[in-house]
Amino acid sequence: MPRIDDPLEAVDKEYEDKRDPIAKTILEIATELEPFGILKVLKIIFSKEATTTRFEALIKQLILEVRRLDNAGRLLRDRLESDEVKETVIAALNESARTIDLEKIKRFAAIVGSSFDSKRTNKSWDDPATYIRDLAQLGDRDIQALQILYSIQKDLFLGKHLALDPNSYTKKNDEVLKLVDDSGMPRDEFYSRCSRLNGFGLAIEVQRNEGRVSPSDHCFRITTRGRELVSIISG
Repeated sequence: MPRIDDPLEAVDKEYEDKRDPIAKTILEIATELEPFGILKVLKIIFSKEATTTRFEALIKQLILEVRRLDNAGRLLRDRLESDEVKETVIAALNESARTIDLEKIKRFAAIVGSSFDSKRTNKSWDDPATYIRDLAQLGDRDIQALQILYSIQKDLFLGKHLALDPNSYTKKNDEVLKLVDDSGMPRDEFYSRCSRLNGFGLAIEVQRNEGRVSPSDHCFRITTRGRELVSIISG
C-alpha cells in the first residue's frame, strides 16, 4: 500500500506556516492578565508544538480510519484531488487546532476517513466538512444524547430514511427515557441536549401523544442526518 499520510503532511506544512489571527489576538489581550498566569496557559495551548501535537493526533487517527477500508489505495488516488476531500481536510485541521479534546479530534478523523468510503459517499446526507464544523460545537453530552436516540430508534429507519409517523417514536419514548435515566443524565438536561441537537438538524421534537407521553415528558427523534453522523463517528 502506498504511503497515505504524505498528502496530509503537505496540507499540515502549508497550514502551520499561517498564523491564526484569532489566536494572535487572544494572546495579545491576555498579556494584560499575565499576573494571573493566564498568558502562560494560553501560550501553551496555542504554541506551535501543541498545535503540531493535535495535528499529529488527527493524522494518526486518520491513517487508522483509512486503513480499515478494503479498497483504500484506489480510493485515495481517486478521491484526494476532489474539492470535497480537500475542504474536509482543511476543516479538520482548522478545528483540531482549536481544541485540546482528543476525542473530538478522533471524531474529526473518522469523518475525514468516511469521505474515502465509497459506501458512504454515494448516500451522504451532507458534505463531511459540515459535519466537522458541527461536531466542533457539540460537547460529549450532546453526542451522548444523540447516541441514546440512535440506539433506541435505529430500527425505525426505512431504507435510508426514518419513519415520519410521530406514533412510531412515542411508542418507544419510555425506552429512550429509561436509557437516559440509566446513563445518569437528568431528564431536563437530556431535553436540553436534544433541543440543542435540533439546531444542528440532528434531532427533532415530535408531536406529543398524551396517551403515550406524560405531561412532564418530551419526545425527540433522531433525524436521517443525525443517524449518518452517529454511524460515522461510532465506527
